[in-house]
Amino acid sequence: MLGASIGASVGPCITWDSIVLGVLKSVYITFVILQSCSPFFALLVQLHQKLRRTDRTAIASFGHVHFRDSIRVMGRLLCEWRTLLLLPVMFSPELFFPFQANINAYTFNLRTRNLNILLNTLFQFPVTAMHTITVNCAWITGAYIAQAIWLNSWNFNWKIPGPEIDCTDKADRGAMMVYLSYAAQYGMFQSLVLYVLGSFTYDPVKAAACGVLYTGETNYGKEEDVIMPVRILRRWALGTTLSCRNNGVIRIAYIGTDTANLNNLVRPHETRIHDTHRPQYLHYPIPSFHPPLPWKPTSDLLSGHYVTPGAITDLTSFPVREVCDSSVETYFTEIHPSIPIIDEADFLRSYADPKTPPLLLLFHAALLAAARVSDRPMLVWSRATATATLYRRARALFNLRYENDRLLLVQSSMLVARHTENPDTVGCNSYC
Repeated sequence: MLGASIGASVGPCITWDSIVLGVLKSVYITFVILQSCSPFFALLVQLHQKLRRTDRTAIASFGHVHFRDSIRVMGRLLCEWRTLLLLPVMFSPELFFPFQANINAYTFNLRTRNLNILLNTLFQFPVTAMHTITVNCAWITGAYIAQAIWLNSWNFNWKIPGPEIDCTDKADRGAMMVYLSYAAQYGMFQSLVLYVLGSFTYDPVKAAACGVLYTGETNYGKEEDVIMPVRILRRWALGTTLSCRNNGVIRIAYIGTDTANLNNLVRPHETRIHDTHRPQYLHYPIPSFHPPLPWKPTSDLLSGHYVTPGAITDLTSFPVREVCDSSVETYFTEIHPSIPIIDEADFLRSYADPKTPPLLLLFHAALLAAARVSDRPMLVWSRATATATLYRRARALFNLRYENDRLLLVQSSMLVARHTENPDTVGCNSYC
């Protein structure tokens, strides 16, 4: 817990006066340095055989436990009714984290979030030490009920941004208490479970098995910490408020301030603004709105353009196999080293598999670039015709907007831009 407090103090110290919205690089650098130093700190730990009291007697003796004995002890432990009753208690504390993380992300601004993470760890020290005295008090039940009613009054809506409360605002006091209450409950659960497990036995082997069981349950709870916020965001944060629907295609894109007219159209509820002197920014996520397309275009997908079946056949036509093989080899030998914009291994793997050929636009663009520098006799004597044909097909696919991958469009544009129709293109236009 002390190490977690030291690590949590790095964030607020670096981001306290930061005006950058994201995480600073210095935070990553600091944690990389700490991780690199951790093996050297581990070397300072003394082996248990060397630990001695002041009278030179050994503190404890830890014998080697065979794997078979460990499994047998663990099996017996899982058969005890007391252990089975404790399993939900071991798991449930980790469920506090997704709720706590969502409150922290929704309610506070960046520097206050980092401060809360530090306070979350520090707050567990006194609470864990005093929980045995206060856990049986009658007001605990009333506090849970009051906290649930108050938290429900916030009416969290993940479709709209939070109030971005700062640690200097008056509204921070109540929100901070809600946030830290989760830390208090987590500390109570942890100390209570460890206390009960420690009372089961004095046998070191069985005590170690109890520790392994507790660690496994908490790790499973941490996995749920990751899954639960994703479920919440899928249900709420990616909701469609203003959308354009066409054959299942959805697009939402809006970045603006609270005073914009479009903001009044897309927001179903009013945002609670606790801090009026700072601007409130609205950012709606952009979900995946492009459906997967087949490799070969069809007239249904190109219904907005006048494309004949013969034109579609032309767009999916290529030179003979040996010319294609030579052109692909020429491209990765002559052109790829100077502009490595295509993943060679991925492209060659797709090219070798007839079931998943390279994407149509990118393949035409690569063949076009290779045809201009190839020394193959068949291409040398018909270079003008070959490059004109490949350029026509690549340009048609680009103008039809059939491909929707932006990276693919940039890659193809860089390769198609190398094409010149005749010497006049070089002498009279942008090449001058």
